[in-house]
Amino acid sequence: MPKFIDDNVYYIEYARAYFEKTSALDSSFFLTPFISNLDTNSFVLDLGCGSGRDLLLLKTMGFRSIGFERSSVLAQMARDHSGCPVVEGDFETYDFSSLRVNALLFSAALVHLPHTRVKSVLDNALYALDGHGMVYVSLKEGNGVSFDGDLRRFFLWKDDDLRKIFSELGLVVVDFRSTRSVRGIDETWLSYTLYFDKNKPLFRYPDRLIL
Repeated sequence: MPKFIDDNVYYIEYARAYFEKTSALDSSFFLTPFISNLDTNSFVLDLGCGSGRDLLLLKTMGFRSIGFERSSVLAQMARDHSGCPVVEGDFETYDFSSLRVNALLFSAALVHLPHTRVKSVLDNALYALDGHGMVYVSLKEGNGVSFDGDLRRFFLWKDDDLRKIFSELGLVVVDFRSTRSVRGIDETWLSYTLYFDKNKPLFRYPDRLIL
């Protein structure tokens, strides 16, 4: 297995290179199913907002949006690029109950997390939703792990494994797409538009139920 670069280090030391690779990509290609399910006045939280590309798209389309980013360097780039506020923090530990939004966007934001940690991150972020709302999740398809040219490590997923997690959290799949990368490289992305309602039968961890 090749030696990989820690993602937290990468998104600080190579933030400018990452910004230049991603900020101009047209994300409407894969975000349209999610966006089409949003109410016109939706307030969207973009988790792992990176370059601010999707924040800018949402803002241009008339939505209110706020970013969330662990890398302080990327967070400032995202603010400058999108003109939207960006909260700095770690989505594994942040108290999302302090926020109130209508939709969550995890566009390639979970790709560096081992499978065992993804469910808890999603569960934690759901506390930001104002009772109910839409959620978007995209991850790379495959088995095991892969590495890109920068030696970033990506954890790969199968559709059935993700659907099991979604079901356990009470997330209902509204739309599913399997698409090739917009960067023109040989990889497939699994993209899900999901709906969550805390008043439906609860599937969440017994010690964290919302009543």
